[in-house]
Amino acid sequence: MIFTKEWWDFHLTPSGWVQGSYQPEMGDEQKLEVPGNVILTRRFSEQTTEPLSPGKRTYVDLVVKDEALAGELLHLYPYPWKYYASFEYANEN
Repeated sequence: MIFTKEWWDFHLTPSGWVQGSYQPEMGDEQKLEVPGNVILTRRFSEQTTEPLSPGKRTYVDLVVKDEALAGELLHLYPYPWKYYASFEYANEN
């Protein structure tokens, strides 16, 4: 049973990451516009199965328009925010 689940979409563009839609732990899904020049959309999620448990952190690539360019851009811009660099997220692709 999932106790909490929240997620954040980020869009990788040639100029870096742009925040997308998100679902906070407490609250409604917030839908934000997708940029027209998106190369990759990645969803980061965190879920817990018990109160006060450390939880599971994962990411999944929802959209990849150009794999070669996405790889180059991920080398330049590995994380949308420094927050994500401080945790290990498992790849669910």
